[in-house]
Amino acid sequence: MNRKLKIAVVSAVMVGITTLWFSGLTKQAVAAQAGAQRKTVWSGVYADSQAERGQKIYDTTCNGCHGLSLEGGRANPALKGDKFMDNWGQDNLDSLFSKMRKLMPRRDPGSLMDSEYLDLLSYIMKANGFPSGTSELKADGLKEIQIEPKDGPKPLPNRTTVRVIGCLVPGEGDSWMLSTAGQPMRTRTPDSTSPEELKDAETQSLGTLTFQVQNLEMIGAFHPEAHKGHRMQAKGVLLRNPAGDRISLTSLEMISANCASH
Repeated sequence: MNRKLKIAVVSAVMVGITTLWFSGLTKQAVAAQAGAQRKTVWSGVYADSQAERGQKIYDTTCNGCHGLSLEGGRANPALKGDKFMDNWGQDNLDSLFSKMRKLMPRRDPGSLMDSEYLDLLSYIMKANGFPSGTSELKADGLKEIQIEPKDGPKPLPNRTTVRVIGCLVPGEGDSWMLSTAGQPMRTRTPDSTSPEELKDAETQSLGTLTFQVQNLEMIGAFHPEAHKGHRMQAKGVLLRNPAGDRISLTSLEMISANCASH
């Protein structure tokens, strides 16, 4: 091998090694950035001073319904502990904030300022043991903050209202199934679907789960045969069953006629 050829070979090898090394670093950086950008209630998203103000508001406007220690009572849900996580896990803080603004306090809904609802939300987080941070909680970032256990998301419990993305296929007899479906996601709007939600559904990857869909007759003039093999978004009540999980439908929307995985 002459000298020029040797130099060319060595250069090609070095370029290949450098490319692989840089590619590996790039992938690591992207993964690290994605992890750093993901926020949860464990990320220190409120300030202690904010929670202290929230406790004062809670003591004067909320404890008559939700209990002195947020334990709930009668028809009023608990705002801390396992029951709170069952109701709000795998959701974001904006959902809880929006519900508080719309419905609370019960005798005068929406009567507080947004800053007071944010203070209350901070107190609820502190009462649940979620750590505080150095900055106060702001309304414009609530959608990015996930409510979940410290060790990460858990399967949603039985009878949770969910949305599921999957492929509509015939089952046994007259039944219909969502196959290659992703994990159920909590929803607060079971009877309607916004254009933004359908756009988001287009980006969701399929999975390996299968759900029987029931109560098709309850969602109006829907003809499942016309959507055989289509990618669909189903909303309804998740029914956990040893023989196979089901979704008691409240709505069913087509995402696309193509059901190939992303």
